[in-house]
Amino acid sequence: MTGHWARLARETVTRAAKVSLAIRGLPPGLDRSIMGLYSDNGWPVLRCDLTSALAAAAEQRRAAVLRVDGPADAAVTTTAILTGRLEMIGHAREHGRHVSSVMLALERVVVETREPGWPAVTRPIPVADYTATDPARLAASARYLAEHTNEAHGGDLRRLAAARTGVPGADLAAAWLADLNLGGAKLSWIGPDGGRTAEVSFPRQARTLTELSLLLRQQIGSGDVRGERP
Repeated sequence: MTGHWARLARETVTRAAKVSLAIRGLPPGLDRSIMGLYSDNGWPVLRCDLTSALAAAAEQRRAAVLRVDGPADAAVTTTAILTGRLEMIGHAREHGRHVSSVMLALERVVVETREPGWPAVTRPIPVADYTATDPARLAASARYLAEHTNEAHGGDLRRLAAARTGVPGADLAAAWLADLNLGGAKLSWIGPDGGRTAEVSFPRQARTLTELSLLLRQQIGSGDVRGERP
């Protein structure tokens, strides 16, 4: 039964009509820092300016409560109340400004429903149910990310392989991601001694596709790969 309410809460976040954010230890009014909200496999991600108080709170991993109201024109109005800790998961430059992506690492989820003439009904939802992901969909998204990386970042992958082998990148015929999952990737390359594959281990398990993309970019930049097999 919780599956139904978990889907309802996720739909509420996806179709958000109003968003309010309370951060422990900070004054109210930080809602104005929010540039956007989206759900990444159930994990709420807030977009904000890199220099905002919200971004600073994420760097400090402050506790927060996010309230999201669904469309007001529905016969039954729904509010998702999400509690957890803010985490900084990435930055990007968009239209001349630096934008941060802040995830709320969930600890508690509640959905509240209201019908005209009736008191509000509040239902707790297990976090695991709220963030449950279709494995086939996640695998397909990871494959797409690997394909994009292979097509658009071949030079970065050759540099990563060069850091692993000590062979100059110019001497590598090609390098590509042979596999990508939430815990790491398999990097393959062709060098003077033939084909090789190495394991690229992420420092932590990715929970969302946004976090997976960030960890992959960080690892490509670090040149940190472990384990090799012919």
